Amino acid sequence: MNGAETSTPAEFEIVVTDAVALQAHLLLEQGRVVLGPQGSDAAIVFGRHGRYLVRAWARGVSCTCPAGRPMGALCSHALAAMVVWHERAEVRLEFEPAVGDQLDFDELAVAS
Repeated sequence: MNGAETSTPAEFEIVVTDAVALQAHLLLEQGRVVLGPQGSDAAIVFGRHGRYLVRAWARGVSCTCPAGRPMGALCSHALAAMVVWHERAEVRLEFEPAVGDQLDFDELAVAS
C-alpha cells in the first residue's frame, strides 16, 4: 500500500447466552436497575444475590458481580443496565421527582 498501511482495531464479538438474556429481561421487568443522575456512567442493579455496580467505559462495561465480564461475555446486570441507558438516551425525559421520591445513589452503591 505505497509504504503506508492502515490498521483497524481488532473486532471482537460479545456473547450473550439465552440464560443471560432471560435474566436481564427479568431484572428489567422487575425494575431492578437504578441509574445514576443524568449523564452518569453508573447503575446499581439489584440481582438475586446482591446489588452490583455497573459502569460504562469508553471500551465497554464492567460489573462488580462474581461473573464480572470475562473476555467476550456479558453478565445479565450489565446487559440490563445497557438497555436502560439506551432507553434513557432515546427518551431524554425531563423529570423532577418529588423530594420523598429521590434516591441516594451513593448510599445504594455501598457494598452490601
